[in-house]
Amino acid sequence: PSGWGEGNMGLSAKVAAPATQIPI
Repeated sequence: PSGWGEGNMGLSAKVAAPATQIPI
């Protein structure tokens, strides 16, 4: 998913650190 709860920022976050990217 491209940005679960962070909008377009989530896309970069999941690519940079998917472990830190928690689905809100």
